[in-house]
Amino acid sequence: SKGRQPLPSVDEMLLLLGAPYPEPGWLPVAYSLLSQVTHSTPIGLTHMARYRRGTLSAHDISPEMLALTLDTACLGSARLLGMSGLLLTQGSEEAHQYALGLEQRAMAVHSTARLVHWLD
Repeated sequence: SKGRQPLPSVDEMLLLLGAPYPEPGWLPVAYSLLSQVTHSTPIGLTHMARYRRGTLSAHDISPEMLALTLDTACLGSARLLGMSGLLLTQGSEEAHQYALGLEQRAMAVHSTARLVHWLD
C-alpha cells in the first residue's frame, strides 16, 4: 500500500535489539550460534554431544549453549514485551516501569549466563 515501508532485515533488527548493550554486535553473534544448534551443522552437533568419562552423552545441549539460549530468550522477551506494553498503552508511566523492570531482570540473567557462555 502507499507509504508502506518494508520491514528491516533480520540482521538490522538484531543490531537494533542489541544496540543498548555495551558490546556492539553481541545479539547477531548469539543468533548465529543458536541457529547453528537449531539446524544440523557441525557446530550444532558439537554442542549436542560430549564424552564424559569415556561415555557418549548425545542429544544434551552443552552448558555454554544452554546459557546462551536462556540469555538470548530473556533479553529478547524483555525487549519485546516491554516495547509491546509501551505501544499498547501509548507510553504510559506504568508500562515504562514494567519495561525497565523486565530489562533489569534480563540483565541479571545475562550477567549470570555470561559466566558460562563468555559472550557479552
